[in-house]
Amino acid sequence: MEKRSSHACSITMFTTVCTASLCTGLPKVFDHKRFDVSCRTKLLCVFGFLQSKMSEVTGSDSLGAKYKTVDDMWKKELTGDVDDKSTGWYGKAIAYWEKQETTVNGVLGGMEHVHPADVKETKEVLCSFDKLGRKRALDCGAGIGRIAKNVFETLGFEKIDLVEPIEAMMAQAKKDLNPETLGEMYVTSMQKMIGKLEHNYDVILIQWVAIYFTDDDFAAILAECKKHLNLNGIVFFKENMVKDNVFLVDKDDSSLTRCEKHYRAIFEAGGVTVIKEGFQKEWPKDLYPVKYWCLQ
Repeated sequence: MEKRSSHACSITMFTTVCTASLCTGLPKVFDHKRFDVSCRTKLLCVFGFLQSKMSEVTGSDSLGAKYKTVDDMWKKELTGDVDDKSTGWYGKAIAYWEKQETTVNGVLGGMEHVHPADVKETKEVLCSFDKLGRKRALDCGAGIGRIAKNVFETLGFEKIDLVEPIEAMMAQAKKDLNPETLGEMYVTSMQKMIGKLEHNYDVILIQWVAIYFTDDDFAAILAECKKHLNLNGIVFFKENMVKDNVFLVDKDDSSLTRCEKHYRAIFEAGGVTVIKEGFQKEWPKDLYPVKYWCLQ
């Protein structure tokens, strides 16, 4: 399940401790009805920190609603069952991607022409790390295995694990990928994998999928990923981004396009450090910019 760019046209020690605690048996989303008191308190530590860091970030959605704060938006979006395919934040995204073709063009939202440049530049960034191992990689929101096949396989990773919630896409990935290098296949969403990863990795890739995570879930995911990095390993994160201090919610596929300040607050809450960053150089000018961050 990759979010593609076609839609783009239209702490402190206290926080680190809270985040580390949060990642042990964390329920899947900020939903008061599902939490016991202790878990809710841990999550609110991170959630409150994020809001304090993003007080100047305002936003809107594709239906014209305006939000003075990120908190205002989440209060509206995270009501009821978040996995409900008609009304839930996560459920609506799943329903959207279940309808898409299991092809490169399908997972790229009709933007197949950006695939070669995307793959080329991702490989260049990964190859710039001399001490980066190539034992095992994890592709989060892997779709049909587009990155697994064209980046990880070609760079010679020995094992490649996938996390992908859409069964049809995972089935296609299984057909397309080399069975000798294909490792674990988790047919689920990344926020549901917190506390369940079985291996450590040289690269954990999160590309065009973070827009589907709530802020607190993404911070918890990053903290979890950090715990599962090998020596010199990195989290490679690549995503659409808006340049101003705003956010944009796409009501069609239940996604959130964030700005730099928004992501920086999430990185800090997740306890990860940016060691390298940059923009996708070869990219259509009529689409939102795409930026990558290498995290540890």
